[in-house]
Amino acid sequence: MKEKNIYKVLQNISPWEKSKYDLHEKDSYEKKQYSLDFVRSDKLEDIEEGIRETIRGVGTANLAIAVAIAKIEREALYRQAGFRTYMESLLSNYKSISSN
Repeated sequence: MKEKNIYKVLQNISPWEKSKYDLHEKDSYEKKQYSLDFVRSDKLEDIEEGIRETIRGVGTANLAIAVAIAKIEREALYRQAGFRTYMESLLSNYKSISSN
């Protein structure tokens, strides 16, 4: 099987297009709120359900970050900040954070 160039694949992805891989609809990203009240519970069942819900939230956050990074790369949005590459932008941000 011929391998696809991942960059070419990412260029054709719209974050809100329906596909067979969709986990949620766009509205669920905007309306979902998470509570950390489960950590105060004395019931194992409540705490374990809270942990599972939090893990799902982390997965959603990771997906959102990946889509945002793909958009920045695909549309060369890093140029708005005067950088030649996205990596240059990331390194600049890292240096400013680590120097504080």
